[in-house]
Amino acid sequence: MYNKIEIRNLKKQFSGKFVTNGLDLDIPAHKMTCIIGRSGEGKSVLLKEIIGLIQPDSGSVLLDGHNIVHLSPVDRQKTFLKFGYVFQFAALLDSLTIFENIGIVDLENGIDPKKVKERVIEKLELVHLDLDV
Repeated sequence: MYNKIEIRNLKKQFSGKFVTNGLDLDIPAHKMTCIIGRSGEGKSVLLKEIIGLIQPDSGSVLLDGHNIVHLSPVDRQKTFLKFGYVFQFAALLDSLTIFENIGIVDLENGIDPKKVKERVIEKLELVHLDLDV
């Protein structure tokens, strides 16, 4: 078993207040990891640093052994697509089916609906659901 993500000496501050201050964390592959803390303690900032939405002030974030902190915007976007991330106030669109909610981005980007259906089914299978939900 190897670490999918390795965080070393990660630091980020806003207005002189550290949100992450020398953080070290290993996130193993094929395991679920939970980050728990009170409101305002930096959980969302940490996740945004990991996926590249926020640039840390210093430290490293290794994804499969490669430091992703200083990637170009194009490479950062490619890396971001490897992650699933649900923002704090995300919600399903109740006017859409499960298929449409999951496949909306692909459909809007003009991907063939047959390919979108395959992707949606794969994603549902990951959480042990089927398209008839």
